[in-house]
Amino acid sequence: MEKDAEGLAKLLNESEEGWPGGLTGGIPYTAERAKEWIERSSCFAPLVAELDGEIVGICTVTEHFEEKDSAYVEFLNVHPKHRGKGIGKALLLASIEETMKIGRKRLDLHTWGGNLLAVPLYKKTGFFWVPKTNVYMQNYIPAILTHPLTSKFFEKLDISHPKWYNYFVRELTQKEDDFREKGMKVFPYEFEVEGRRLRVLVDREAREIMGVETSELAVECWVEEQEAPAGFSQRIRWRVENKSNEEIKCALFTIPDPEIKIIKPPKGSFSVSPHEEVVIEVLFEPDVMAEERPEDERSRKISGNLLIGDLLIPLTAGVRIKQPVEVTIDPLPFSCYPGTEAEITINLRSFLKEKAKVSLLLSHSSDLEVEAEKSCELDPKSFSGLNARIRVPKGTRTGAYPLILRALVSKEKKEVLTKPKEFHVRVLEPSGIVVATEGDKHRLIAENMIARIEFNLRKGGTISVFDRLSGRLMIYALRVGIGPPFWPSEFDIKSFDYRVEEVPSGYKITLSADSDKYRGLKLIKEVTIFGGSPLIGIRYGFVNNSQTTREFKLQSRSWANFWGSIYNIPIRGKLVRAPAIEGDFPYWERDLPKSPKDFKERWVCFEFSQDGVSLGILWDKVEENEFGAGKANFVFDVKLNPFSIKWLEPFYLYIGPGDWKVVKELWRMIYMSRVEPEPYEKVTEEFFIDVSTHPIVFEGESPLEIRITSSRMRKYKGKLAINLPAGWNVEKNEFEFEDFSMDKGKVFTTKIIPNCPPGAYKGDIILDLPETELKFDLPLILVGAGGEVKVKEIEDRGKRSFLMDNRSLRFRVSPEYGGVLYSIRDTRGVEHLLSPYPEISTFSWIGEWLGGIGLNGWIERDEWHWTFHREEWHAEKAEMAGWTGLKLWFEPKREEHRNLKGLRFSVSYLTKPMSKILLVVPGFKNKTKASRRLTVLMDFFLKLGGERKGYQFLVPTEVLDYLRKENPYYAWLPSNKGY
Repeated sequence: MEKDAEGLAKLLNESEEGWPGGLTGGIPYTAERAKEWIERSSCFAPLVAELDGEIVGICTVTEHFEEKDSAYVEFLNVHPKHRGKGIGKALLLASIEETMKIGRKRLDLHTWGGNLLAVPLYKKTGFFWVPKTNVYMQNYIPAILTHPLTSKFFEKLDISHPKWYNYFVRELTQKEDDFREKGMKVFPYEFEVEGRRLRVLVDREAREIMGVETSELAVECWVEEQEAPAGFSQRIRWRVENKSNEEIKCALFTIPDPEIKIIKPPKGSFSVSPHEEVVIEVLFEPDVMAEERPEDERSRKISGNLLIGDLLIPLTAGVRIKQPVEVTIDPLPFSCYPGTEAEITINLRSFLKEKAKVSLLLSHSSDLEVEAEKSCELDPKSFSGLNARIRVPKGTRTGAYPLILRALVSKEKKEVLTKPKEFHVRVLEPSGIVVATEGDKHRLIAENMIARIEFNLRKGGTISVFDRLSGRLMIYALRVGIGPPFWPSEFDIKSFDYRVEEVPSGYKITLSADSDKYRGLKLIKEVTIFGGSPLIGIRYGFVNNSQTTREFKLQSRSWANFWGSIYNIPIRGKLVRAPAIEGDFPYWERDLPKSPKDFKERWVCFEFSQDGVSLGILWDKVEENEFGAGKANFVFDVKLNPFSIKWLEPFYLYIGPGDWKVVKELWRMIYMSRVEPEPYEKVTEEFFIDVSTHPIVFEGESPLEIRITSSRMRKYKGKLAINLPAGWNVEKNEFEFEDFSMDKGKVFTTKIIPNCPPGAYKGDIILDLPETELKFDLPLILVGAGGEVKVKEIEDRGKRSFLMDNRSLRFRVSPEYGGVLYSIRDTRGVEHLLSPYPEISTFSWIGEWLGGIGLNGWIERDEWHWTFHREEWHAEKAEMAGWTGLKLWFEPKREEHRNLKGLRFSVSYLTKPMSKILLVVPGFKNKTKASRRLTVLMDFFLKLGGERKGYQFLVPTEVLDYLRKENPYYAWLPSNKGY
């Protein structure tokens, strides 16, 4: 690595092209930085490609971040001058070989949907794009090359790695690989060699091979319902097709996961005649008490070893166990004050293919009064809800009061009682703290009146911290790595035990997990939440229960949800205060110093003025502190003597009101034992007199109301004058007033008469007082003129579309193009929107891009899905408060949107005659009795003035009005002021 570090740095510095936002972030790689990058990840195969003694490509293959039988391509890059020459393919094929050398069955990677150069290459080398991800790819070639039946096929034809590449048959599409066979979610692999064909089916739920077909033999297994309702039996089938001229003798041995019960095992052995097939059926039933696994994790499975002659063929079918009816509450968690009476919704979701009757079984603490609806009918795979009213008597003490829910599900003369789910009614007093699990033993939630901490005990022992008042996620923390290398970390996938202990100032939650890498080592994470306090204390500890001295570094990884914040950090004696800008400041790596010596005061503060809350991170003694974008990482040196316990230096999170000054003073109090705060100059943010007008939007002759208020008790006498721009007239433009004070505001009314084209204008209001004359802006927006907006249906380039014409602008929108408004042209014919209509293309990282203006998708499990265009949209003429246009809508029908079933999504595009304004109104209708929560994506792709160049846009922040220039990829900023 030493000899390659300089060449690698040079390659990375010259590879900005092709990476959205660039690769280096304007911070050139050095040999030292390149070397550190490799050393900090668990990279067992740092592969490089050389040409004439120069490094022109790199592929780093690491341990998998979640699954021990897989490997992961962390990074792949080829020099821009040498792309398209087969270097990337050679590196990927070499990475597959390295994966097989260490006995792994799969190789994964991530990319982005708009990567037109790489996605086809990945697919041609065996990678499949996992549906509903953006973009996660899996490659099962290592499993196929080592499977007993498929390896026999390749050996017979003398095909070894990487020769298979020449015979791999694949359609190279720039989209998700959502294949289904017999209702199973599969990735199909096909090879064709001189007329001989091999077909392999990979079950993408179990992530193992479920079927193999050659010219002599076909074997496969599948279940009736892969999303399997617990408590209801169904069948798994094994099929053996004998394509040869001789009888074959078979035996089948089933191996289900512990949560799956085989009701009737298969017969031990059977024969299959030439050119015949045999299907073996086995009845099984998923356990109601099985713990549900998230959709992005490997499902449970039924494996079968099929013995044909002396060949043992393993096949596996995935079983995604679901409760027949899922029961949850909303809001979750439900927190209240003593004396509260409130309604909650008990949400029900059916995973059954048939209609079912549901009876609710509810038990609760005797300290509560609960009334709830008890039963309902649920349509197949649908949502519904039951209303419940909860009364918490006055005088109820702070605590978590159990609310246990089960559903009795009746279907086709069978009744199944679902797994009990324990929720809590959380009663909070001003200085109280509540710590309890919610619905799942792995989901622990601690909260006081200010902050809420959600612990993920099932995977990683991480925390998500929320501001309770706004509901804003503030920070995701407590990911750790021991190394170097630090990533991937064994602790990221471990489940953690926990202990809750009451201490004088609050509650201490202690998490622990044993290391596999270091025998006898236990990691401890301690979180302390204080009653009525915005501070949260965190520290790490270790128990060394071995005879060996342990020396390593611990990396603590956190990610602040910094979008829309003001970033405050004291560096080298100077406070840096700036809007946090994605892809600009602070860049995610090496934009800020890593040495604690550069921080005289070791704190950082993210201010969210729109929610009135700040996030502070306060620390002291660490070896390194790494900041960039929302990243806040600390590195600690650790030395453990045999049979010892060691605690590392604590650090703190601040979630609460105030700004950086509060965080600074807390840091000084905690780490410098300073009690008296430093004096700060007070700043008056508003003048003592304020002027407001209503309305500022006009359509023809309209009344105008001007209201003036004072923050002083002093009484004023004076005059108010209105100055309007050319083309605007006013019925009365001067007013006199007296006795104007804090208790006596003044309201003046007049009439505005516009005689100008629609557009935005600015006038003035002059306030003449005895000591001064004050001038205030008077914004004026004329939205339209007389006439009508014409809406008609047209055909545009083969698609059904609609034309909206307001005599100033012409808008085109198509229900056959995802409900997108894809064109705005003015009277000169200039196009102001960016869209590939009628095609679907790619844009930056977006894989399926329609451009224009539209309601394009949603966010699920932190994955962004631009998929609403795949649904069937409808269009109808719309009128709203004098605005005219079109309403486009759809109701989700596709399997990929099953979590949205029962909702209606709409977007209305409205305008007025001669107006320069387009009113875009998204709409959402819940047609079920269940409460629903989701985040949707609405995009605006502009080409103002007809050209996509020279763009700059201004975003107001608390610090400055930030002007963002264009770059080759994208430029964007969050705005917290609504414009």
